Amino acid sequence: MLVPLVVAVAVVGARAQDWTPETFLPLRDTVEGIWKYPVASEPRPKRSFWEKWRAWNSGSEQRIPGSFLPFVRVDTSKAFPRHDGGLHLTWIGHSSVALQIEGVRVLIDPVFTTEVSPVPWIRSVRRFQEESPLRAQDLSSINVVLLTHDHYDHMDKDALLALAPRTSKFLAPLGVGARLVDWGVPASKVRELTWWQEDSMRTPAGTVLRLACVPGRHFSGRTLTDRNTTLWAGWAIVGGRHRVYHSGDTGYGPHFALIGRRHGPFDVAMVESAQYNDLWPQSHMTPEQAVQAHLDVGARWFMPIHWGAFSLSSHAWNEPAERADSTARSRGVAMLTPRVGETLSISETTATSRWWRNVGTEIVQGGASR
Repeated sequence: MLVPLVVAVAVVGARAQDWTPETFLPLRDTVEGIWKYPVASEPRPKRSFWEKWRAWNSGSEQRIPGSFLPFVRVDTSKAFPRHDGGLHLTWIGHSSVALQIEGVRVLIDPVFTTEVSPVPWIRSVRRFQEESPLRAQDLSSINVVLLTHDHYDHMDKDALLALAPRTSKFLAPLGVGARLVDWGVPASKVRELTWWQEDSMRTPAGTVLRLACVPGRHFSGRTLTDRNTTLWAGWAIVGGRHRVYHSGDTGYGPHFALIGRRHGPFDVAMVESAQYNDLWPQSHMTPEQAVQAHLDVGARWFMPIHWGAFSLSSHAWNEPAERADSTARSRGVAMLTPRVGETLSISETTATSRWWRNVGTEIVQGGASR
């Protein structure tokens, strides 16, 4: 695995035009052994533990749906059609996506579990659907799995181990690939990259598909002692006919315009648009910021992700979709909102529904089960 060390200078209030992709690199604190976004965050007022507790618990009572949300069981013949050089996108929920682009089968942050926490008794981290719309055993072969970072809602250990014999290659940010190897994924299948590095694959037609690791503004870690010891990232997938962007988890920043400059324009930008909170404005975007990020990278279609399957903040479960829809309409942005498990064949006429408006709104209180 390739593990280069990179250093960048932190600057407060930096704009996209102040940087180039060559200079916008993650900051490595070699003393603490942690990674940092190269643009320093604006100072925020300090809050006590109880102030944070009240802010967390004063959110919407509708953060969890009152009943299991409907989903579509993935039809793998539609998600991965044979002898097809087009672009087919399947939302598995939250940030998990199955993708076939120019004949290459890709999974991004595949999470098939129903709970995304080391402490599964926490209700909010349970999947809104009764089960995942896709399982590893449903798949015969995958060309590449892309990981954005090591948080539980993006890196499902059981799913990745089950996918290992079915997958030719795993690409991950620095340090995340090492976790895969520690878990038992063959090291020969794993490659680590830092921002702006690329891997490539041949399509069935013999053309080249580029898989580029791109910047994000987030954090990492799976325990109380390993925060930011691994890197986080997004992915730009660039073929001869189609281009796709997946943001991973990220706050807003100048990196979006740089990604658009280096790898755009894109057919689809899948941009995290949920789990935002005033307590962590640098780690996750509001829907309004997500629409701006979509415009920055330059994409035909905007698809909000990081919602619809788990509650990791205090807003209502369907609020991100409503706010994204309103903002996209006001700014003339074409938005895709597939149902969980639905496959879209991307074209100029691709259309989706506002499905979240048609489900029940009964609220589940406390620890009651659905």
